[in-house]
Amino acid sequence: MESWERQVGESARAFEAAQIYFHMGAQRSLSAVAQQLTKSDTLIKRWSRKFNGVERAACYDRHMGEVEQQKLEEEVQAQAEAKAAEWIERLGKLREAEWKAAQEVLKRVETMLKFPVEAQEVRQDGDKKIVVIMPMKWRASDISRLLLTYSKLGRLATGAETDRPGSIDFSELSEEQLERIAKTGRL
Repeated sequence: MESWERQVGESARAFEAAQIYFHMGAQRSLSAVAQQLTKSDTLIKRWSRKFNGVERAACYDRHMGEVEQQKLEEEVQAQAEAKAAEWIERLGKLREAEWKAAQEVLKRVETMLKFPVEAQEVRQDGDKKIVVIMPMKWRASDISRLLLTYSKLGRLATGAETDRPGSIDFSELSEEQLERIAKTGRL
């Protein structure tokens, strides 16, 4: 039995007075309890002495402090969980956007690879055939940069490592190496 609960031998009226006293908090006084219950100060003081009213009130205060602290901690925890849920949702939306962007980059690369790096035009100059080779507006290095972007966006979207040990750094390759990769798929 907790000290702020009804004690053995404590009458209902004496316990009512104790509860009023407990709930008064910092303004508690036995005289105020007596006034509220229209009882004599002497009776209220006797009940308080007999049932350790001051000590019980201190225990009640500690208990209520613990209850309030627990409530506050639960509210803080709930707020933290709600904020975490918001960020998880935001992360999900960001990953989805990164995944869509990665797929768009891949589509662009696939479209670029369907066309040659250069265009040839055959012109006739009298008896001579002249083959004019015109470079396209993109280079193999453009594809490599797009593939890197695709890879990074895709890895970000799936939560994978973005810096992979042993992976090829396309920015370090020459134009010839990049063109070879674009044509053959190999270094």
